[in-house]
Amino acid sequence: MEDDLPRFVGGVDVLVAECSYVETPRGMRHLDPAENARLACEAGARRLVPTHFYFDPDEARLVERLTAAGYGGEITVASDGLTVE
Repeated sequence: MEDDLPRFVGGVDVLVAECSYVETPRGMRHLDPAENARLACEAGARRLVPTHFYFDPDEARLVERLTAAGYGGEITVASDGLTVE
């Protein structure tokens, strides 16, 4: 994850962030659950909406990974047709 990204999205209420891999392959510029959690924490996001998966996200397991990585806010795993207000 780019070091300036948390500052760029800092202060958001809802962070919609791509979560392409369970573990990002070396050299790829995508986020995984641990990086999503870190980004959301550093940005101060009250709600995290991970999206854009290259894997089949088991919602409960993904939420577990995000919480285990340190994110304590609300989590809504994105799905086709999801509307966030």
